[in-house]
Parts: sequence; C-alpha cells; structure tokens
Amino acid sequence: MNENAIKSVSDSVSSKKSDSIENQQLSYWCKLFEKPLCSPQEFYALVEENLSKWNVPALSGGYIDLREGNIFSDKRLYLQLNRELLVFEVCAAPFGTGYFVSARLFDRRRYATLKDFIGLLIFIGLLSAVFWYMIGFLQTVFLMLFALIGVVGLIKSASPSLIRKMDGAFPQLPCIGPIYESLAHPLTNFRIDQNNMYQQAVHQAVMTTVDALNQKVGIKPLTAEERKPTIRQMFGK
Repeated sequence: MNENAIKSVSDSVSSKKSDSIENQQLSYWCKLFEKPLCSPQEFYALVEENLSKWNVPALSGGYIDLREGNIFSDKRLYLQLNRELLVFEVCAAPFGTGYFVSARLFDRRRYATLKDFIGLLIFIGLLSAVFWYMIGFLQTVFLMLFALIGVVGLIKSASPSLIRKMDGAFPQLPCIGPIYESLAHPLTNFRIDQNNMYQQAVHQAVMTTVDALNQKVGIKPLTAEERKPTIRQMFGK
C-alpha cells in the first residue's frame, strides 16, 4: 500500500458492512497485553506504515465498524485490508485494564460448480433466443462469439485498478460471480505464492507494530510461539 493509499485510508473512516458472499477464515492471531498500548486509530496507522514498505500489489484498505453482538450492540472499529478477495480484519482495542490485538484473514472467493455453468448456459440460451428473434440466427451467433472474446480479453488484459472494480461487482452476481472468480483468479502456483506473501507481509506489519509499542510501554517482547497465527488450509478449495 503506497503513501497515498495510507493517507486516504486514515483520513476517511467508512462503516461498510461485511460482504454477503462466502467468508472462510484462513488464519487467526490474537494476544492480550497487560498494559494499554495506544488508541485503535494510532495502532492501525502504524500497521499501515509498517506494511507500506512491502508495497503489496493490488492492496487496498479502509476502516470498518463491526457490531460486537446483535444489531443493537455497540460497534468496534477494525482495519480492513483487501487484496483481490482475500481480506484481513485487524482489531486493536482496550480490554479491561489491558489491550487486545487480533488479526483475521478471510477468503471471500466462491468457486464455480456445475450448477453455476448450467445456470449461465440457460441465461445465455434465453438471451440468444431473444436476439435470434430480433436480429436473426447468424447475427446472434456472431454477436455471442464477439461478446465471449471480448469478456475473455477484458479479464486477461485488465489493469489492476479495473480488476479491483470487477472484483467488487461481479463476484456477487449469481452464477456469473463464481465463474468470473474461477477465470480471473485461478489458483496457480504463482497466485498461491503471492497470497501467502500477502499473508506474511500483513502479519509481519502487525508484529512490528506490536513490538514497537511493547518496547515503548515496557512490555517484554513476544516469544516465537506467541507470534504464530493459527492457519487453516491456506488458499485451497
């Protein structure tokens, strides 16, 4: 995340709701500290600063308010970091006389199934029938082929900013969303490596922030065991 992105995140606090698509938790880390460290906003700003040195590709971020319980409960401020549909939610907050920090990584991708392809074929068939009635058979065939080539070409050659916009719009569509994710973000070795690097970069940024604040308030450094997140089947189907 570059400096401009950090500034835009820190200057505007959003209250977005969690996505309605699948939300598989891939990793989790938390720690309760015996002394208050700083305000949540200060903690998040330090995480962003420590993360910026990695210049993680296609990274965006912002603040979100998530409820502590039911719809009438208070909200808690989180730092949300997005890369494609892999989302980190970092929490820092007072807890009694201490201070609590957590970091969760979610996989919000969906994977295409047979019913998605059947649904898409039915939709294309109905759409083709309408065009066939309106403009004729040959024109409909050429139109559909042109549309298919155009969609594939767009996905293959899209810029990172356009990919982020498509990631925000297409995945939530029925049938089309999972197929788009399978085409745009296949789990190649390269993508799996990049996703793991993203996970490590954010985790290290959180650890660096914790270390600096612990030293400042006089708390002993974390042990190697205390630094390890709980990881579940990273980036698999």
